[in-house]
Amino acid sequence: MQMSTKTNSVFKKDSLITSMVKENQMYWYIFIIFFISVILLRKYHKYRAKKNTIWRLNTEFGNKPNRSFTIEDIKYLYHLYSDDVDIDDITWNDLDMDKVFSRINNCNSFVGEQYLYKALHIISSSEDRLGKLDELVEYFEVNPEARLDVQVLLEKLGRRKVSYFLPEFVNQLNDFKFKNILFYRLMSLALISSILFGIIFDAMFFYIAGILFLVNSVIYTLVKHKYEIHLEMLGTIIGVVDTANGLIDMDLSLEVYEFQECIDSSKRLRTATSGVGLIQRKKASAFSGDIAAIIMDYIIGSTLWDFHVFHKTISVLSKNREAFMKLYNLIGRIDSVISIASYRSSLDLFCKPTFTVDKDIQFESIYHPLIHEPIHNDVLMDSNYIVTGSNASGKSTYIKSIGINMILAQSIFTCLAKDAKLPHAKVLTSMAVRDDIESGDSYYMKEISYLKRIVSQVNDDELTLCIVDEILRGTNREERVAASVSILKYLNEENCITIVASHDILISEMLNLEYENCHFTEHMKDDDIFFDYKVKEGVSNSTNAIKLLKHVGFPEDIVKHAEDIVSVM
Repeated sequence: MQMSTKTNSVFKKDSLITSMVKENQMYWYIFIIFFISVILLRKYHKYRAKKNTIWRLNTEFGNKPNRSFTIEDIKYLYHLYSDDVDIDDITWNDLDMDKVFSRINNCNSFVGEQYLYKALHIISSSEDRLGKLDELVEYFEVNPEARLDVQVLLEKLGRRKVSYFLPEFVNQLNDFKFKNILFYRLMSLALISSILFGIIFDAMFFYIAGILFLVNSVIYTLVKHKYEIHLEMLGTIIGVVDTANGLIDMDLSLEVYEFQECIDSSKRLRTATSGVGLIQRKKASAFSGDIAAIIMDYIIGSTLWDFHVFHKTISVLSKNREAFMKLYNLIGRIDSVISIASYRSSLDLFCKPTFTVDKDIQFESIYHPLIHEPIHNDVLMDSNYIVTGSNASGKSTYIKSIGINMILAQSIFTCLAKDAKLPHAKVLTSMAVRDDIESGDSYYMKEISYLKRIVSQVNDDELTLCIVDEILRGTNREERVAASVSILKYLNEENCITIVASHDILISEMLNLEYENCHFTEHMKDDDIFFDYKVKEGVSNSTNAIKLLKHVGFPEDIVKHAEDIVSVM
């Protein structure tokens, strides 16, 4: 009976243990299922996010860009290399090239935007370089899967506002080094040594370690803000290096681009940026408000380890600035050619230019890139031209179209025309002249300074396309005509192609032997004015300034009085 009781007790105990084990197993199963569910859920969200990104990228490709950005941020890279560009600020602004850039810009990273902006300022006479650019563009046109893989990678680099300052930051790296780094290293060594001596020799060293801990903590607290403000920028540098590594690892089969130099640059920079990542993760934990993370931040901070890592990273980057910029340009070039491919796909009509050694400029069905439903015109220039015509008839748009397409042909190997044959030529303009109140320059002084710049830069070594809109309109007619004819005669003898838009038919008549003529005109119907915006041969014989007064609704007395004055002049 006693044995039976004991047996029952043991049996109950075993049953209880078995039940507890089963219950614990159930909890473990629940935990494992929960853990696996969390992992799968995260993977699903990543999958959905990537799928949505790919859908958006596919939707945006080949469509007109619709994005906001600050053009001054994009200019940082251009400003660093402004001495190496071919399109000066006057020409760029005259032709509204910021707006042209905005129309082309479909880049996925800030690096691509900055590279594209700079690239549009550089015209190349190397057909080999332009040919390689075109091959890159075509590669991404016919390989959409490779394009999307690259775009997803570039999206991670992003377009945060602070990132655009990176070229300037890299250019000034030496300014961010710690001036007292030797002192910080000695204090760090002293703390670590005192702890080791306390362990090995005498516990008294722990008191010294305690004092050094407090001193170093104060130093860390006072100095850390000097490098923390740059951590985000260093994080962007890590992003650039990682993105470049990602592009290199993709093995894109781009025969036209040599990756070897970038691979060598990448190897030198991989180790330089590893420590910064650890600092960033430590800071992120501390900023989250985690008490343990904050305490750990100050414990590690007392060793002044952050200072050593930051200083070493800055030093290595400073020594390898050229290597970093190779990676930067690799990303920028690939991102910009995808943007060019998108731009081409968004156009109803475009062509690749054929370059000739002659001074002839030929465009079939050329149009302006910023005009919705533009009028197409032909250009056949085998000599210098004067374009005459009424107000608002299309003169300025026509000559701007030629200037813009000459730049696009030589920078991104793309023309907005059915066909284009043209020489390699620098482009200089004098169009959107404004007086400058701050400098005290009048309209006329500003205008002649623009023209003087053109006269000074034409030379025998490089063909120049000179475009002038309403030459010398800031002075009286007699002197305007005399000075204009003299300047245009001079340019006729130089190594340049000159296109001038003017209302003044007298200038055309006085230069009829040196300059060809074409014109734009208007049509009247029921006292209304219509423009066809089509270029025609010869000199314009119509004016419409007074007609336009009536057209926009000026009082009849003003219009009639103006007509009476003209009739007796």
